[in-house]
Amino acid sequence: MKKKYKILLLILMVILIICLGYRLIFTIKANILFGANICTCTGTGGPAGDAITPWKCNLCGNEGMHANTAVSKLCDRCALITGRCARCGHIKNYIYKELRRSL
Repeated sequence: MKKKYKILLLILMVILIICLGYRLIFTIKANILFGANICTCTGTGGPAGDAITPWKCNLCGNEGMHANTAVSKLCDRCALITGRCARCGHIKNYIYKELRRSL
């Protein structure tokens, strides 16, 4: 019984390390691409043309189509993983406030 638990624990630890490493890699890449600037997006769309526009996520390379020409810098998954704004790629304001609070 103990051997089974040790193996299960080892497998879970490996999965955890892989998941944390995955997030860390994307966070480091986002810091290199976009820096440590704070997002100033207002939540309203800016000027955009009416055209179906192909776009590519700057972190993972995921490709897609967007309904207008104001395409995002990051896909929703990468924005969620790194805590950044999908539209501009900068750090979300609430993430910045949490970082300041922890210092």
